[in-house]
Amino acid sequence: MSSSTAGPAHAGILDDFRRDFALTPVVWSIRSSEDPRAAALAEGLRRAATAAGHLPFDSLSPRAGELPRLWLPAVHVCAAVDETEAAPAPTTLPRHAFRVLVPSGGNASSGATPDWDCRLPAAAPATLVATIASKARAHHLAAIAAEIDAPSPPACGLSVVVCTYRRPANLARALASLGAQRFPAADHEVVIVNNDPADRAPAEIVAEARRTSFAARPDRLRLVQCPFPGLSFARNAGISQARGEVVSFLDDDAVAPPDWLEQVWRTFDAHPEAGVIGGAIILDVPEPRPRWLKPGWEKFWSHRVPRFTTPTAVDRWWDFPWGANWSARRRVLVAMGGFRTRYGRRGANAAGGEEIVAACLARALGHAVVVAPAVRVVHAPDPDRFTLRHVWGRMLAARREEYRWQRDGYLPREMRLAGVARASARHLKRAWRRGLAAPERLEHLMGACADASLLVPLLRERWSWRP
Repeated sequence: MSSSTAGPAHAGILDDFRRDFALTPVVWSIRSSEDPRAAALAEGLRRAATAAGHLPFDSLSPRAGELPRLWLPAVHVCAAVDETEAAPAPTTLPRHAFRVLVPSGGNASSGATPDWDCRLPAAAPATLVATIASKARAHHLAAIAAEIDAPSPPACGLSVVVCTYRRPANLARALASLGAQRFPAADHEVVIVNNDPADRAPAEIVAEARRTSFAARPDRLRLVQCPFPGLSFARNAGISQARGEVVSFLDDDAVAPPDWLEQVWRTFDAHPEAGVIGGAIILDVPEPRPRWLKPGWEKFWSHRVPRFTTPTAVDRWWDFPWGANWSARRRVLVAMGGFRTRYGRRGANAAGGEEIVAACLARALGHAVVVAPAVRVVHAPDPDRFTLRHVWGRMLAARREEYRWQRDGYLPREMRLAGVARASARHLKRAWRRGLAAPERLEHLMGACADASLLVPLLRERWSWRP
């Protein structure tokens, strides 16, 4: 990946991105000629690709939205006696797909031909899958490198990306709020990323919104599918398809006030040094108030009011904005290689942290991270998420995320074995103070357990350092 004009910091960030991307699965289209040997080889490749954690292209549905052109490595493999009998790639396969011909007739020559990016001799299916996946990722990295070196010129000011996973009612509310934005309709777009292509609900909701709140501008509302499970994968799919100068991320269970995009754009305009901007997240408390929404626990459902009164550049990670209300310049996101996919929520788990890592990377690239209190959204999680299990899950995830940020080098290393053990003991001591309210006592007990959960990985690290 080219970084000829970048400094050492940028080169290090790109190396970090390559390591992350090396774990990305690949979408596979596998075809064969009618020759029995070719058909058997193709079937073996399908089984080996599935066993390796890759995804079959045939499982994707065009109704789930367009496929992103970046951050989605895809390959078309055809097993045939020779090139004259090769089956063409499906017309719906992304144009960037890596095309591989595997002759089954004993021709052991290899290399590229005019119609194929690579020609490989037949081998054991597992070996072929590993070789082809590696080549496909390298091929796709070249496309991302081209985007880094020369980002696509923006077609509008703002792109709003809403990543959704099995929340149809929430998505409809979020879309309605975006349809009511006061920001000029001609200067922004909305990209919905469906992270479950088997779910048809997002397509139906988008179609309804095009008939109603986006009727005057249906082309400004697009649906993208991301078949790789995980919020970071979905966010990268949104970055890929975004055509705005700024990309703003809104949770699918959040609602944007009519001035949200106005405030985002105004803040970026006033702070040209900013690469990332975020603001307030106001929790919409259900009625009646859930039993486990204890006073001071709103933070576990992303409630956050900045301590600043005006837009402020921040340099401490705990002041960085949270993902429910998070915007960045697209060129900055592209320059860092997008969100790190080893972080972030998958399905209904409590993981997160990918936006904190992205903010750290933006600062490493020389951009400011700005918190603007006037940039506000309302977070409206489903009532069934207000459970003690959710509180514990978020607390445990937060500790583990901070440890991983430090272990992976995004933050200075401060978590050490002795310090974490002392932190756990302090929580236990505080939990038994007289006169402490029950929720505070419980929070300290859970904090002690969360800190203690880091002792095993820290011990493993210490052992691994021994000669």
